[in-house]
Amino acid sequence: MKEKILRIIYSHVLLVLLWLTFLLSPLLSVFRLYFVVNKDFQNFRIIGLSTLLYYFPFFISSIVLLIIVLWFKRFIDKKISVLQRKTLIFLSISSVTFLTLARFLLALEERNYPNFLYGHFGLTVPQLELMSFVTALELFVFLFMLVYNRSFKLLRQKSQGASGLARREGYSFLLALTGLSGLIILSLSPFVSWTRLLGEVKGGFESRMGVHYKYIVLLKENSPEDVKVIHPPQGEKWPAIGNQPVLRYFLFPRELISGALLDNQELAEQIKVAYFVEIDPLSDSTHWPIFHEESRVIIFDEKTEIKYERLDAVLKTEDGSVYQVYF
Repeated sequence: MKEKILRIIYSHVLLVLLWLTFLLSPLLSVFRLYFVVNKDFQNFRIIGLSTLLYYFPFFISSIVLLIIVLWFKRFIDKKISVLQRKTLIFLSISSVTFLTLARFLLALEERNYPNFLYGHFGLTVPQLELMSFVTALELFVFLFMLVYNRSFKLLRQKSQGASGLARREGYSFLLALTGLSGLIILSLSPFVSWTRLLGEVKGGFESRMGVHYKYIVLLKENSPEDVKVIHPPQGEKWPAIGNQPVLRYFLFPRELISGALLDNQELAEQIKVAYFVEIDPLSDSTHWPIFHEESRVIIFDEKTEIKYERLDAVLKTEDGSVYQVYF
């Protein structure tokens, strides 16, 4: 039984599968966003799923590091096989590829707005930064294994009488290098992300609230102060423009009405007249509200069709459109 377990541990297939599982784990967050959150599955939810998706990759990476340490302990005084050397090269190349893609995604967040990655891919900046740190740390270990196999090991083979001591020294050296690599990466990380940090400090309302801030400006500039304004339901799709306390800061003294409340015709008729801004007309997931001018129906709460008498376009531009609706 013990031999079987050791054979599995020293198998290159297990190491490759585990490392690919770690590197591809962000795809689970993408799946969660597009097939669970957006589709809603009749309000189906798994308690703790977000936490599981966050910590699961690091559990896998810990197993990978443990296997690498066991590999090093076994092959410390003899050359590893060609297959295992190719495995380490593959792990190194895949790690560099992941770090490049992660940096590209973080750059997208910097160039656009906060929560851009979460809104489009279900990923968060801390998640990518932590995974990049772990990947870089293990990349150091992979490369050290390759370098040690080609260089340092030849020097140690000359001292055959002190094989036990050499084994302990090499093992300690690997652990020390792993810790030192982690400290170096942590020390360099502030310099790598300095542009994002400066953007957060100097950013105005647009960088703080995201791309939907332009719709708030359109409403403020193209609606009287004594009117009623209907805004999107608050949630993951519209975190800022659906947040009534935030909107009140910009649109006061206008009366704000959440679209989530407009789930019946009677309430709409009590409102009589209101303004709203059309959000993301080209997006299937965040377009709000949905309206059909032929049948004169409009949907504010993402479910209920409300009939209206008239719909006037107050403003139509490339940045967005402001409407006045009569019930």
